Formats: sequence, structure tokens, C-alpha cells
Amino acid sequence: PNLVASISLVLPFTMILQAIGNIFAFGGGAYISQMLGAKKNEYARQICASSFYLSIFSGILLAIICQPFLNIILHL
Repeated sequence: PNLVASISLVLPFTMILQAIGNIFAFGGGAYISQMLGAKKNEYARQICASSFYLSIFSGILLAIICQPFLNIILHL
């Protein structure tokens, strides 16, 4: 029973992280495709790098925001 409860507690956080990652992946991918189609390769590379680093930064930021609540969540 405790294993199921732990999965039930962790799954929403995992889904939030996936949603944030998908924002940068799908949005960046669509915009990169448009720039590649317009033959703006250097701009597409900049968008790719920005999307990559923003996704990492947002994951770290979310981890920092959730850190104070970690003990509360783990003792539910």
C-alpha cells in the first residue's frame, strides 16, 4: 500500500515537469522548423539553444521552489 501511495504523490510532480519540458520542446521545435524552412539556419540554432537552456533552467527553478516543501510532501 505504501508503494502505491508514493507513486500517487510523485506522479503529479512528474507530470508538471513533463508539461514544462513539452512547452519548450513542441514550441521550440515548431519555431525551429519554420526558421529552417525559411533558410534561417543560424537563427534556428539560437532558438534551439535557447529552448534547451530554458528547459534546464525551468527544471532547476522548479526544483528550488519545491525544495522547502519536500519534507511536508514526504511525510504525508
